[in-house]
Amino acid sequence: MRMTVLEYNKLKLRLNKNKKNLQGKKVKKRATFVLPWPVSVNKMYATDKNGKRVLSKKAVKYYKECKPYFAVQNVPAFYNKTKMLIEFFPNRDGWDASNFRKAPEDALVKNGILIDDNIKCLQPLAPVIHKKIENKFIKITLEEI
Repeated sequence: MRMTVLEYNKLKLRLNKNKKNLQGKKVKKRATFVLPWPVSVNKMYATDKNGKRVLSKKAVKYYKECKPYFAVQNVPAFYNKTKMLIEFFPNRDGWDASNFRKAPEDALVKNGILIDDNIKCLQPLAPVIHKKIENKFIKITLEEI
């Protein structure tokens, strides 16, 4: 008897949900990808004419700039609690790593890769900072917990 497409997709989903490695442990979703250098948290927000805090044009541009990176690198969506490692590849010394964490986290949420960037959904790990290079970028590794 032939399976319908719907039955096949249900079976595939069930098999992938229970996927195990050779040691019998459940395989967790993992993705590593690169993104452009993020905008600093100091430049992510602006004040509008009414005195409200709004996203700056630079932040909106960064979120839009990240979208094709996710598509080209086939970054899957993560629906469970996820740990995140950010590796910075700067082009100069003397910058504050904590100012550059927020923009990539928000880009992941706004582009549908993560549900949210709160502590219940995301466990950030200490950043790794590499030696300076000519073309700065960041590398992110996400893994389900």
